[in-house]
Amino acid sequence: MKNIVLILMSILAVACTQKYQTYHVIDKYNYKIDNYEAPITPKLMRAQRVSKEICTDQVFFAHNAEKNAKRLIENAVANMCADKRFIMDAKLTENWWTVIAYSRSCMLIEGYCSR
Repeated sequence: MKNIVLILMSILAVACTQKYQTYHVIDKYNYKIDNYEAPITPKLMRAQRVSKEICTDQVFFAHNAEKNAKRLIENAVANMCADKRFIMDAKLTENWWTVIAYSRSCMLIEGYCSR
């Protein structure tokens, strides 16, 4: 009986969140995840598909995993598509979960370099 109670308590102690955000065009030099403004661009065409995943961890209150992941994904976007300025048809997937004293925040950005 104690094992069943422990298993139920463990399941209730886990919290998960998943959020999606799409972008028609990202200006990688001016991209801010919390303050996105759609750029005015010339006509663009898709080139190769790119993606980047960032995950950060947090134990107790050592640092903010979600804040760090956002900062790192902004840096990753700036380094995607080396010689191009715009990323097209992008999708950002945020996964965040926590278990009592441990949290993990992962962000995956997928899109296409412009041509």
